[in-house]
Amino acid sequence: MNKKTSAIIVVHLFGKISKIKSILNLIKNKNIKLIEDCAQAHGTKVANKYAGTFGDISAFSFYPTKNLGAYGDAGCIITRNKSLSLKCKRIKNHGSLIKYDHKLIGRNSRLDPLQAVVLNEKLKTLNSDIKKRNQLSKIYIKRLSILKNFIKLPEIKKGEVHSFHQFVIICKRRNPLRKYLKKNKIDTMIHYPQMLSDMKIFSNTKDVKKIKFAKNLGSKLLSLPISPDHTPVEIEFIAKKIINFYT
Repeated sequence: MNKKTSAIIVVHLFGKISKIKSILNLIKNKNIKLIEDCAQAHGTKVANKYAGTFGDISAFSFYPTKNLGAYGDAGCIITRNKSLSLKCKRIKNHGSLIKYDHKLIGRNSRLDPLQAVVLNEKLKTLNSDIKKRNQLSKIYIKRLSILKNFIKLPEIKKGEVHSFHQFVIICKRRNPLRKYLKKNKIDTMIHYPQMLSDMKIFSNTKDVKKIKFAKNLGSKLLSLPISPDHTPVEIEFIAKKIINFYT
């Protein structure tokens, strides 16, 4: 952050709220806007306040794999700022609020009514789905806590509601573990396999810095299966296989 900083984007990753209070204190009394990326944080809370309600503007994804997902591409932006709201409404509709009255360069980003119907129905079960995800996560945490020399588990602090879009562990020997789980018909994912700074599109960009900490951490992350459709028996089976691998 420097004198040129006009906005900060904070990302609530995997369903866990970021260190939002520290960030708010950092920009307090400064003319810096806060943008929240809530693509993976539907229903995530801290101190009974939802992710997406701290910043000047927030973005949510409703991609089908999200905790609140449509049947196709969808998303929304929320803000308390009326002028920002009007600007977003124009941009999503070719820069127009009134037909043929284009005041901005926009795009076709309108939410399909069918997707809205799907989301309205799925919204009814969001809280119960998050509750199921938390119940399953407790099984992982209870069973895998004996592997503290090999695995770092997600932490849930007092006052937080983690929505567990992903159950991500930091683990030693990640790639061999992943192969072992695959042999036992357990699919896992790596979120994310490549740092932005390593992508070819940024290879000739002078301002992009190599972040060694992020790259090192990224090489150890593994996302384990979790969804409202999983059963406790399935999570117990996965945990048992991970314990078998390390012991």
